[in-house]
Amino acid sequence: MTSEELRNKVVKLAQAYRTERVQNEEFSRTLKSANVDLSQAKTTQAEYENLQIAFREQSNKLAALAKEGKKTVVLKDTVKK
Repeated sequence: MTSEELRNKVVKLAQAYRTERVQNEEFSRTLKSANVDLSQAKTTQAEYENLQIAFREQSNKLAALAKEGKKTVVLKDTVKK
């Protein structure tokens, strides 16, 4: 192998290495971004679940208060008679 062929091989290897390094850096940035997105999605999911629980609790309380309100109306009517 001549020195010119050897030099061309080294240049090609260096270019391939640079290309691979750039691709790896981009892949790393993409993974970090995906990790942030996943973390935000998990946080949002947890908040959503907490809101669902709070909504169910409030719905139950509202239903109980409505039932109590109906009883109060019946009792008031009974007292008036």
